[in-house]
Amino acid sequence: MIWYMATIGQTVQTKDSGKTLGQCFEIAHKETVTRGYKHGYWIGYSIQRMMDEHSFIGSYYSDKKRNHPTLAEVITGTQINNIDQPDYDIGDCQTIEGVVSDESDSKPRKKILKEIGVLFHFNGIMNKNLEEIKVSNLSLRVNLENDPLIWLNGFDNEQSVTFLKGVFKNISSAEIQEDIVRAIGLHEASNQAFSFLKEILVSDLKNSLREEAAFWLGQQNNEAALSILMQTAQKDKSEDVREKAIFAISQIENEKATDSLIKLAREADEGNVRSKAMFWLSQRASEKAALVINDIAQNDDDTEVQKQAVFALTQLSDNESIPSLIKIARTHRNPEVRKSAIFWLGQSEDSRALNAIVEIIKN
Repeated sequence: MIWYMATIGQTVQTKDSGKTLGQCFEIAHKETVTRGYKHGYWIGYSIQRMMDEHSFIGSYYSDKKRNHPTLAEVITGTQINNIDQPDYDIGDCQTIEGVVSDESDSKPRKKILKEIGVLFHFNGIMNKNLEEIKVSNLSLRVNLENDPLIWLNGFDNEQSVTFLKGVFKNISSAEIQEDIVRAIGLHEASNQAFSFLKEILVSDLKNSLREEAAFWLGQQNNEAALSILMQTAQKDKSEDVREKAIFAISQIENEKATDSLIKLAREADEGNVRSKAMFWLSQRASEKAALVINDIAQNDDDTEVQKQAVFALTQLSDNESIPSLIKIARTHRNPEVRKSAIFWLGQSEDSRALNAIVEIIKN
């Protein structure tokens, strides 16, 4: 294995084979003494994972001239031309996780292997006081706050998850624990990553940690994750964790996830859970989802849930809900639901909505 001691404009390369990731960290910590680092420093390594071609993890400016140096350039000490970066005009420096292109969802998304850096910031010499963890594609800008970086090169996903789990056990800071949960979630789906995230989700740890675990379980994109997320959405004691579990389900790209959202929308005990499930159902390009939301708006026994279903109808793509909203506004047995439908028709720029409102007023 090759590892590097890198600062901006300077790279030192050392060969050291057969070491575990933890052993390499110990060597790197000792190297900080040899090099006389008196203040903070970074230790980093990379993993590889399949990602959408136009998705990124890290920070960048919409003005590409401000994005140098990238993490790859810090490591190599040289400027890299034509580097793969986001092409969005979104203002100042942004932190992004999985930003995708604006290509139509109907087009298949090409996945490619990308390299992701995992960076640990320590304060002081040899006290190993971990202050922060950053995760970034090597192609994106990274702000190291003028502290040096010791780079350990690449490790496989399993070694990385094992190491991060060990760090988690020895850290009391909830903020850094969240960083670790996020970092593990960004690895390729695996039994080890799934087991860790599930353990956090069902634990008695802070809700913010459990929300993070719920989100990244959704990125595992498998039936085991879907099962635990459904249990969480229905039974967890925290409303915030339940909502995050519903969102995580919406990120799973298969028909069983759609069916799970439908089940929550129809059968969950709490109206808020049903409302959130309907909203995320409306974001899926699914005729089945649209039919379920419309049925709830028409026939459910809970007025507030019906009104939330009316709102969810407005979230369907390409104004496909306009006929349903018009029907509800004209004929629904509940005046509150009719009023809600009229309100949302009034927010539409579709000519059918305006014409319907005029007719309703005249009558």
